[in-house]
Amino acid sequence: MRMDALADALEDDRAVKKVYLLNQDYSFGHDVSREAQRALRARRPDIAIAGDEFHPIGRVKDFAPYIAKIRASGADAVITGNWGNDLALLVKAAREQGLDTKFYTFYGNSLGASAALGDAGVKRVISRWRTGIRTPPARLPTRITGRSAPAIPLRRTTIWWRACH
Repeated sequence: MRMDALADALEDDRAVKKVYLLNQDYSFGHDVSREAQRALRARRPDIAIAGDEFHPIGRVKDFAPYIAKIRASGADAVITGNWGNDLALLVKAAREQGLDTKFYTFYGNSLGASAALGDAGVKRVISRWRTGIRTPPARLPTRITGRSAPAIPLRRTTIWWRACH
């Protein structure tokens, strides 16, 4: 379901002609790679897969070599299941090396991602999801105060913006 939502976003973005698949080397990363290829074949067969690579989970401190490979491949976008520090370091390395490409991911909007990505994610990181839930907004408990606060309805697409924007 998650990959179908990203495929929706890619279907709308006709500027993308080549994608690079870069994922963490464990079962979920391999699933993302397989499902991305399936979704692209079904929804955007015109998109070429410029690379399909896996990196050790949580052990890469410098993504510069991966950014060089992405640049050399000519990819217009990166599809990644990376999360946490791996996602933050990947996007920051792209900014530092001047790679102007979009990153399609599930976790660009996850808890703590905005602080980790900072300005490096502005207009670069695209997260899309489908909740499949049709419940009305509720009141959710907050961890800090223990009180409840109105739930924020999830939007279908999130494009990274500056916090002050």
